[in-house]
Amino acid sequence: MIQNAVPTEKVKEEEHVNQRNEETETKNANWIWYLIILVLISGLLMFLWNYFKRRGAVDQKSEKLPTSKEIKDLLLGLENQTEPSVLLSQMEDCLSQTCSMIIGITFLKVSRNEIFTLLIEKLESSELQRLKELYKQIDVMRFSKETSKLTLNDMKSECKSLILSILSKKP
Repeated sequence: MIQNAVPTEKVKEEEHVNQRNEETETKNANWIWYLIILVLISGLLMFLWNYFKRRGAVDQKSEKLPTSKEIKDLLLGLENQTEPSVLLSQMEDCLSQTCSMIIGITFLKVSRNEIFTLLIEKLESSELQRLKELYKQIDVMRFSKETSKLTLNDMKSECKSLILSILSKKP
């Protein structure tokens, strides 16, 4: 029987090894929990950062609509311009700003055809037709090889008279 008995030293050594294994397992289990908590906190921080980033982008996109005074200032800028490409660009910008003011939507959010559709209720048909024709003439001058019926000075005066006519009827 004495031969089959396990020496006490061996039992103590096994207990010591078992105790170290249990300590290691609890340390590993703790690291897993720490890792899970770290991932959750990181995910929450990324979610909040993305939320505030998008919210800030929405706030920046909400541009203010132009006022009559700003449009009249743009018209004054047209008078001093002689470079054809810049003049066409400024005329289109001036027309776009006027349309934006009338319909209450920034011009960048809708297409030109949608602008014309929204302007049907706001403008008289003759003014709307003049507006469409002026946009068409600007496009022909800028992008086409065809020659326009109007000269730049004619287009400038037509643009100015149309915008002033629209602004005079705006409350």
